[in-house]
Amino acid sequence: ITTAITISAPPSKVRAVFLDFPAHSQWNPFMVSIAVHKPPGATPDPGTQLKITLKLESGMTNVMYPTVLENSGEMFRWKGKLMFDLLFAGKHSFEYLPFTGDDGTVQTRFVQSETFGGVLVPLFGGILKQTENSFKLLNKALKERVE
Repeated sequence: ITTAITISAPPSKVRAVFLDFPAHSQWNPFMVSIAVHKPPGATPDPGTQLKITLKLESGMTNVMYPTVLENSGEMFRWKGKLMFDLLFAGKHSFEYLPFTGDDGTVQTRFVQSETFGGVLVPLFGGILKQTENSFKLLNKALKERVE
């Protein structure tokens, strides 16, 4: 799944708003809660485990505990799994790609994507479609929050 949106702000501002985890409950309709789980109070550096509460369009909620893989100026990425990678796993990334707009200002192409793997992926078809729609809702809400 890959979705993208243009945000009229520099990548540093988009990144700062996205990484303000305590504020997600105020604006994020998909990831309604994000917190550093282990170690408590740590920054979201590689190896840190997050606790994320997801809410799909259908109203179904799920809590997941992914591990941060990257947190740079260009990308924030994590990997989540269901017990074992062979069953179900996903790598979720958020990219902050700079470009110069027609008016000469620095803007951001925010790209959100997830790659799924594992033997259970075919069983999650309906949920994956809802997930794509939820990505789009997050993108739109982030744009509104930043701009």
